[in-house]
Amino acid sequence: MNLSIRPNRTFAVAFCADRHVEASLHVAASSLLRNLGPDYAARLYFLLTGFSRSRVDLLRKTLDLTGRGYEMRLLALPDPSLFGGFRPLHGSMAIYHRLALPDLVDEERLLYLDSDTLTGLDVSQLAGIEMGDKATGFVITGQAGTSIYREFYLAHGLRADGPQFNSGVMLFNIAEWRKQRCRERFLDFEQKEYDQPILNVMFSENTCPLPEEFNLQMTPTRRVEGVTARGIHHYVGVPKPWDVGGNLLHASYPRWREELGKTAIGFNAYFDPQSWVRSLRLLGGYRRTIEARLRKARRKA
Repeated sequence: MNLSIRPNRTFAVAFCADRHVEASLHVAASSLLRNLGPDYAARLYFLLTGFSRSRVDLLRKTLDLTGRGYEMRLLALPDPSLFGGFRPLHGSMAIYHRLALPDLVDEERLLYLDSDTLTGLDVSQLAGIEMGDKATGFVITGQAGTSIYREFYLAHGLRADGPQFNSGVMLFNIAEWRKQRCRERFLDFEQKEYDQPILNVMFSENTCPLPEEFNLQMTPTRRVEGVTARGIHHYVGVPKPWDVGGNLLHASYPRWREELGKTAIGFNAYFDPQSWVRSLRLLGGYRRTIEARLRKARRKA
C-alpha cells in the first residue's frame, strides 16, 4: 500500500487480466490512478491469470510511480468450472471474471475497467451518480439493430432501436447486483455467447447510463485528434497499440506509448513471446484493419 498521500475517501476499481495484456494493464491502472481526484485514494482489486509474484511486484512498482494513495488487493481466481460452457475470447476466460467481482469484494460501488483502456479523467465522480435500483452502469454506444450481435439481440427480445452498450467499462451497484441475482441469471442464460451480448440482453434497457466520455472507443484508424483527452480511451479492434504491428497500424500508438513510459514495465511487443502468441490468434482482425487502411488510401489517391 502507498501511504504517501492520505485522502479522505476511497474509490474502488477492479481489473481482470491475463499475461497477454500485461503491458496494457500497467497503462490502464497507472493512468487511472494518476487522474484520480485529490480527495480520493484508490482501492484497486486485481483478478490476475498467469502472473508470478515478480510480475505482481512489477505492477506494484508502476502504481508506486504515480505518487498517489492506493491499496492493492489481489483476489483469488474463481473456480474454472464457474463459467464452463461459455466461449473464451482469444483463448482467454478472463473476460468473465468481472462477473464474480461483486461476490468477492466488500464495497457498495465498484468500477470495472478492461485492461485495454487509458484513463484521462477523474473516475471518482462516478461515486456521486445516483443508480437507484439499477445493478449496473454502462455507456450507451448505439442501437441493438446496428450491432454485430443484431440477430442475437432481436432473437432475445431487444428492440432494433433499443440501446446497446460496450461492456469494457462497467459500474456495479453491488447491493442491487446481489439482490437481483445477476450473476446467477447470467450463468443460467440459455445460449452461451460472449459476455457482452448477454449483458446487453440483461441490462440494455435496465441500466444506469454513464456519460459518453467514460467509454470512448478508439479503433486502430481513429486518431486522438478530435477526440477529447478527458475521457477513458478504450482500444477496440485489432491490432491494439501494444500488439505486434501496433506501432505501425494503430493511429493512437504515440499517445499510448507515452503513457507506457510512465510505468515500470519495459515492453516491446516484438521481443515478447506472449505478444506473438496473441497476434497469431488475431490474424483476421489484422487483415480487416489493413484492408480498411488500403481502402482509405485508395480514396485519397
